[in-house]
Amino acid sequence: MTRTVPAAAAVPARSRAGAAATGHRPEIHGLRGVAIALVIVFHLWGEGRISGGVDVFLIISAYLLAGSMARRGDQFDFADYLVRRFRRLVPQAAVVILVTLLAGYLLLPPVRWPTLVDQAFSSLFYWQNWALIQASTDYTADSHALASPLQHYWSLSVQGQIFVIWPLVLLLAIGLAKLLRTRVSYLLAVLFALITVASFWYAHVAIAEDPAAAYFDTFARAWEFALASLVAVLPAPTLRKPLQILLGWMGLAGVLATGVVVGRENFPGMAALYPVLSTIAVIWAGSVLRPAYAAWWLSTRPVKFLADRAYGLYLWHWPIYVYYLDTAGKTELDALDGVIVIGLSVLFADISTRLIERRFNQRAQRRWRGVLVTAAVLLVSVGTIGGAVRWVQVDNARLQAENRPGAQAITPGAPYTPEATRARIAPGDAVIGRDWHDPLPHCAPNPDNPPPASGCTEVAAQGHPDLTIAMVGDSHTEQWITVLAEIARAENYRVILLTHGGCRYTVEIPELIAPACAAHNREVTRFLLQERPDILVTVDTWSNPGWNEEEPLIGMAEAMQPLIDVGIRPIGIRDNPRWSFDMPECVQRYGADALRCTANVSEKLLDQKPVNDDARYPSIDLTEYICPGRLCTGVIGGVYVYMDDNHLSKTYARTLIDEFAGQWHTALAQ
Repeated sequence: MTRTVPAAAAVPARSRAGAAATGHRPEIHGLRGVAIALVIVFHLWGEGRISGGVDVFLIISAYLLAGSMARRGDQFDFADYLVRRFRRLVPQAAVVILVTLLAGYLLLPPVRWPTLVDQAFSSLFYWQNWALIQASTDYTADSHALASPLQHYWSLSVQGQIFVIWPLVLLLAIGLAKLLRTRVSYLLAVLFALITVASFWYAHVAIAEDPAAAYFDTFARAWEFALASLVAVLPAPTLRKPLQILLGWMGLAGVLATGVVVGRENFPGMAALYPVLSTIAVIWAGSVLRPAYAAWWLSTRPVKFLADRAYGLYLWHWPIYVYYLDTAGKTELDALDGVIVIGLSVLFADISTRLIERRFNQRAQRRWRGVLVTAAVLLVSVGTIGGAVRWVQVDNARLQAENRPGAQAITPGAPYTPEATRARIAPGDAVIGRDWHDPLPHCAPNPDNPPPASGCTEVAAQGHPDLTIAMVGDSHTEQWITVLAEIARAENYRVILLTHGGCRYTVEIPELIAPACAAHNREVTRFLLQERPDILVTVDTWSNPGWNEEEPLIGMAEAMQPLIDVGIRPIGIRDNPRWSFDMPECVQRYGADALRCTANVSEKLLDQKPVNDDARYPSIDLTEYICPGRLCTGVIGGVYVYMDDNHLSKTYARTLIDEFAGQWHTALAQ
C-alpha cells in the first residue's frame, strides 16, 4: 500500500528540500527511473538529440550528496563515505566492463580492440570523459554504429571525480567556518554559488571553442552539480498547495520535454538549464504522495522498477545497443530492434542489480570488507585488461619479425589482383589502427625565431645539414615524415615538421580553414621566413571519399608565394585516395579481395594530378604504388595500405621509400 503524506496549506521548507538529509524521497528516486528511460529512448531513436536524462542524474546525485554533507558538517567521515560510495559503484561497473571486453573480442574486428582496451582502463578509473576529449568524440552524432561500447562511462567518470572533489569543498568550508566562526552550511552555500558562476562561465567559453569536448568536460559540468548542491544546503521556498502541485508537474513536464525543446542545443551551456531547473522544480515540489501531485506518479511501481535498476540499465544499455548495431550491420534501429535492445538491457540490469549492486550496497557490511571486495574487483579487472594489452603487444612483436614486401611487390603498370588471403597482415590486425609515424623531438628553442607553439618537431642533422626541409599542411603531409626521416638520416638532412591536424597550408579563407588553423599558418609563415629552409614540402591536392572529387588546394600557391620569393623551393606530393569506411576493418570483416574494400582509381582520383595554373613546381606522385594496376585496395604485398579511412600506414609507407627517394631526387634536380 502506498504511503500517503498529509498535505498542508503551506509545507515547511525542511519537509521538502531538507528531506535529502533526513529521509528517503520517493519522487526523487522515481525521477531516476524517468531519467534512465529518457536516456535509453533518445539513444535508440533520438537522432542525436540530447535527452537531458544524464543531467537529471547529475543533479540528483549532487543534491543528495550535498544534503548529506551539510547535515553532518564536521562529523562527515571522508574515508567511510568513499568506501560506501565506490563499494556500490565499482563492482557492477567493473563487471559490465569485463563483459563488454569479452563481447568486443568475439564481435568486433581486431583493429578496434586497442581502443576498447584503452577505454576500459579509462572507464574503470573514472577518466573516460577526458579520454573522449582527447579522442575528439562527438557523443551527439546521429549514428552510433562505430561508437565505443564504453563511451557512456563518461558521465560516471564526471560523477566519480565530483564525488571526490565535493568532500574537499566541505573540508574547505569547515576550515573557513572555524576561522570565521560561522556555520558550515553558510560557507558551503557561498562556495557552491562561486563554483556555479565560474563553471557556467567556463562552459560558455568551452562550448564556443569546442562543443564536442565541452560536453564531456568536468569543469564545464561542475555548475550543474554546484547549483544542485546550493539548492540542497539552502532552505527551499515555502509553497502553498496549488503552487506546489503546479511546480511538480511543470518540473516533470520539463524533464520529459528536454530532448524535444533543447535536444539539439549545445550542452552543458544555457540549454542545460532547462533539465536542471526542471529537476529542481520537482525537488522543491516535495513528497506529497497524492494523485494530484507529480510526486505520487513518480512513486508508482513501474517507475520505481526502472529507478531501482537505473544504474544497471545505464551501464548495460549502451554496449548492448552498440553491439547490436554492429552485429546487425545497421546504423539505426527500427521498433522491433529497439524492443530487443531494451529487453536485453532490462534483463541484464535486473540480474546485475540483484546479484551485485544490492549485495555490495548492504549497510551492514563492514568497512574493511567493502574495501577488500572493491579492491579485489579492481585487481581482477586490471589484470584482465592488462593481459589483453600484453597479448596484443606480443602478437604484434611476432608479426613485425616477419618480412613483408608491401609496395616492393608491385610491378608498375602491370595488372593487379587484390590479395585473397585472410592470413596475418603486417603490422598486425590489432595494431594497424595506430600504425602512425614514430614521435619526433620538439624543435630546439630559439629566442630569435621561436618555433610555432601550435606544433614543431624535427629530424636533426649531424652537424651542419646538407639540406633543410620544412613540411607544412595537415596529417596527409605528416604521414610522409616516415619516409623523409629515413632519407634525411641517410643523407644528413634536417627536416622540420610543422603540420597541424586538419589544417591545410593556404591563405586565410574563412569557409575553408578554422581560426586556429589560420593562426597556425601565420606562425608557420613567420617562422619559415626567418628560418629560410631550402625546401618546402606539402601535399598539394585534396581527394574526397566521394566520386572522383580530387582538386588542387585553393589558396596554397598564394600562401607559398612569400616563401618562394625568399628562395624556398616547394615540392608537392599528390594526395592519396580516401574512403568512406575504415579500410583495415573492411579487410578484417570481408577480406582484402572483397569488392566493397576495393575501387578503381578513376573512382577516387582524376586521370592526371590537378594543379593550379600558377603552381609551377616539381611534384611526387605515388598513385601507381597505392593503386597498382589502377586498382585501389587495402592490402598490398602482405601489408595494410591504410591505417584508417584515409591515412597510409607507417608500415606501408616504409615500403615506398625506394620509389619515393627516386622521385624525390628527380624533383630536387629540376
